[in-house]
This record gives sequence, structure tokens and C-alpha cells, in this order.
Amino acid sequence: SINNAACKLVGYSQDELLGKSVKTLSPQDPDAALFDMLEDTLSKFGAWDGDITYRNKLGEIRFAWLDIHVVELEEGVSNHIYSITDLSQKNVVKRLLFCA
Repeated sequence: SINNAACKLVGYSQDELLGKSVKTLSPQDPDAALFDMLEDTLSKFGAWDGDITYRNKLGEIRFAWLDIHVVELEEGVSNHIYSITDLSQKNVVKRLLFCA
């Protein structure tokens, strides 16, 4: 399932996000090399985290910290657990401080 707060953050319903890749939130055409690296890291280490830029359903560019963890349910069956922290307001403040 998908947390209601995450749905509100990105503007998509649970039905629109369930079973989808993180590519769904890509701000433009997904960078194949980036997603290949991400999938490679997940397969080797079972986790990835980092800053991302994404587009919400309204088309707004947002900034977030994304954690992805692979959870093995049984051999050959796994789930991806995503945790997203909105950094958009923090980045706006940083930019304002930098420009001041």
C-alpha cells in the first residue's frame, strides 16, 4: 500500500502509484543510465538513497530525499519500500539565503 501523506505530496492516488516504478515521478524523459545505476545498486546492496528532483501530478518540479529498500518476501519475490521526504521548501530557503 501507499501512505496517504505520500499520495498527497506527489498528487497521485494509491491506484495510480501501486506497482509503478520511481520513473513515474521523473521530471522529464527518464535518464536510462541513472535508472540502470539505481537498479544495479538495489540489486547489489538492497538499498539506495539520495536527492532527487521529481514532477508532481500538477507538473510542478519538486525536490526530495528518496530512500529505497528492497525487502525479500521469499526467494525470487521482493518488494521495494520507498520513503520520500519533501525538500522543496528547504531548497527555496537555501536559494533565497544564497541570493541575499
